[in-house]
Amino acid sequence: MRGIELRRSGLDGRMEYLADNWGSLASGLGVLLSAAGVVYAYLARRAAKSAEAASREARQAIAQTLTAADLQRAVALVERLLSYHRAGRWAVALERYGELRQMLQDIKAYLPEGDEPARKQLSANISEITEVISQVTQAVYNGTPPDDANSINDTLSAIQQNLEELASRLRFNLPNSRV
Repeated sequence: MRGIELRRSGLDGRMEYLADNWGSLASGLGVLLSAAGVVYAYLARRAAKSAEAASREARQAIAQTLTAADLQRAVALVERLLSYHRAGRWAVALERYGELRQMLQDIKAYLPEGDEPARKQLSANISEITEVISQVTQAVYNGTPPDDANSINDTLSAIQQNLEELASRLRFNLPNSRV
């Protein structure tokens, strides 16, 4: 019997210890949980920063892909417009100038941050296309070729060259172009 009493007294001793020190044990548990919370918050913040960086990189990759595709389409459209001019199909060309202007605006919107020279050049090209539209509209309305058709072709050739140079500078390879 004595062995049972010793076991009980040992159990009672632990219970007494817990009863006397429960505040200290709760404080210790609180410190451990707080430390775990701080570690979790740190890891969550680090993961959020990594996700933000990955998101930024994905946006840049998408913008670069869209810019490359728009540059390729714009160069091809300028080539097509020049062939319409050579064939005297000014009315058909007139229908496509707006599409070229929109492509140039899209390219400008997707350019990498801080590329102000390219933005200014594209703004100038957009203005030139607007002037070409005005000249060709007047000529089509009158039923005659534009008086300054060579100047219009030179303008389009310069725009094409600017687009090809931009693609080269941004390291895009445009098929079927002079880059």
